[in-house]
Amino acid sequence: MISRQGPGKVRTAELEAECLRLRREGLTHRAIAARLGVAPATAYRRVRHALDEINERNLEDATTLRGLEMLRLDELQNAIWQRAIDGDGKALDGILAIMARRAKLLGLDAPQRQETKVRVDPQDARFRRELLVKQVLADAMNGEADN
Repeated sequence: MISRQGPGKVRTAELEAECLRLRREGLTHRAIAARLGVAPATAYRRVRHALDEINERNLEDATTLRGLEMLRLDELQNAIWQRAIDGDGKALDGILAIMARRAKLLGLDAPQRQETKVRVDPQDARFRRELLVKQVLADAMNGEADN
């Protein structure tokens, strides 16, 4: 069987692993580049690529786990569904809890941004401001008269 990993790819993978190790130790991209004899842009790209691969694996793992959790929720829901339909209060609470967990797991209850459009008539705003100033002045005058 012929390997698809030629010497160049192996060297790149080794460089990537070393760049990531040095970055984990706290070295800057410039320091990594100086230590390994590569350009700072190369050190940055190798670290970024390694982190992207890690993030992709984590995303795949999370997707797999989410699917497994959904199957478990389905099994639980199926087990108590008929009792809930028949009016069993505990079973109904269980179904509602399963539904809440499913919605959270899938992000269905995420807050939604709603835009509010408030139109303010500039003349109306000016009139209200003048009215408010007159009211404040009148209150102040009444306060002085009471003293």
